[in-house]
Amino acid sequence: MFVLHIALQGCLRGDDVAYGLTADTGGHIRYLLDLVRACARDAAADRIVIATRLFESSLGADYAVPEEVVSDKVTIVRLASASPDYLPKEALRGEVQSFSEALVAWIAAQPVRPDMIHAHYADAAAVAALVEDRLGIPFVFTAHSLGRVKVRAMGRPPTDTPSLAHRIAAEETALARAALVVASSRDEAEVQYATYAAYDPGRIRVLPP
Repeated sequence: MFVLHIALQGCLRGDDVAYGLTADTGGHIRYLLDLVRACARDAAADRIVIATRLFESSLGADYAVPEEVVSDKVTIVRLASASPDYLPKEALRGEVQSFSEALVAWIAAQPVRPDMIHAHYADAAAVAALVEDRLGIPFVFTAHSLGRVKVRAMGRPPTDTPSLAHRIAAEETALARAALVVASSRDEAEVQYATYAAYDPGRIRVLPP
């Protein structure tokens, strides 16, 4: 099986991740790398690729390297999108279309297409949905954190924060489109996701960190 992960946020590399380097370089990257390493031990996994953004930045030269071999099964592929700079998660929606085009072209150049895509965060799910429309590859969605939960914690409506309103709308679309949704806890699966109109408990599975 060939699994393609999409993770647009933060500064991602295979080893010595600089956690806290940016606000978006946090626990979701650790979760993703641990998940990928665990899956690589499964004999059914032939190839695992993590697709992320390529950018030039003073944050480090590693993030401008197009391909990083992590192990005999795992590779990180960095693709250029419309902006050449590092972007926080609030600005990534502007990169969805261009990153999707780059990813479709990358997939087309592979000798074998991925069997499935695993999207991490809502903007990655938006990319995965565009790829599915073009190539028919189904996708799995992991939110890692949810906009509605953040809004509740902030105590004000999402319309007060346009980036959060967009994020919630993208999460709704991701939940509606994904073939499977992965949650990290029962609370996330049964309480947090239940606040969304597209909530379908039959398509949610809990995979703890």
